[in-house]
Amino acid sequence: MKLVTSPAILKHEVEPACPEKASRLDALMAAVPEITDALKKRIPSQQVTVVERNVDGNFVDYLTSFHTLAYIRRIKEHCAQLREPTNISDHPQDVSFSSSTYDAACHAVGVSVRAARYALEGETSFALVRPPGHHAFADKESGFCIFNNVAIAAENLRRQREKVMIIDIDLHLGDGTLSYVKDKKETFYFSINQSDTWPFVVPADTENSRNIFLPAGTMDKIYISTLREGLEKALNQFKPSIVAVSAGFDTCHYDQENCSQELDGGMNLTHRSYDALWDLLNARNLPYFAVLEGGYHPDSVRTGVMSFIHKNGS
Repeated sequence: MKLVTSPAILKHEVEPACPEKASRLDALMAAVPEITDALKKRIPSQQVTVVERNVDGNFVDYLTSFHTLAYIRRIKEHCAQLREPTNISDHPQDVSFSSSTYDAACHAVGVSVRAARYALEGETSFALVRPPGHHAFADKESGFCIFNNVAIAAENLRRQREKVMIIDIDLHLGDGTLSYVKDKKETFYFSINQSDTWPFVVPADTENSRNIFLPAGTMDKIYISTLREGLEKALNQFKPSIVAVSAGFDTCHYDQENCSQELDGGMNLTHRSYDALWDLLNARNLPYFAVLEGGYHPDSVRTGVMSFIHKNGS
């Protein structure tokens, strides 16, 4: 099992109203000192890999596998001229930028691609990244997301002739990722999200997508039974060679208790729901990796990632 991250992700600053702050990782860092060493001191360990790359070199090839060159240039140029965090959306909590956002977002992509590589080599992995990515479209930022980390990692695998299933467990539908899988028969998008919340899209299922919506306040018992039934069916239908998990933990009860207004709702899940997902994938002996998406109370991120560690650690 590997955790993969980069110190650059802490440098993405956001406006005060935005919940996607670096502090959302604090409880996890306190629980796993090796993560603190990696993020604060650039010290890797047997469990934690630190990714650092030349932003203007290797990353661009990854970015253009999903994003348009014009969009990439716009983000880079916008960040370069900033002196303090700002947003470029009508909604103050949508997308914040700072001078280091482009660098952080590029590293988030690099970390996700590295996590995918570990999984392909037989080592289950988790990409600890920010900003998140599953709302980002090819030519547009959205919902705290700049570059679509999981879509780029999946595309890198697809170009290696892998059949990639993306499982999105975030509270909100990953509309950017859903746009990525369109017309790509070697990919499949499975999501289980809250109904009647942002981005207020209820897409029809297709040959390579299945979207399940549950009401606000859903608890472990209903969530787990729905997840098992829907995901087992999708796995049997698609038969992936590798799985990517968009691991949003804003479904955790800590987010509902503390961030429900910002998130337009929330579920009431505990570690048991996340345990059930890892158990299901491990029982299938499928290679998989996870990429951090939402989860805005520090204890939500800690709960979700520690579930992964407990189920996959030695």
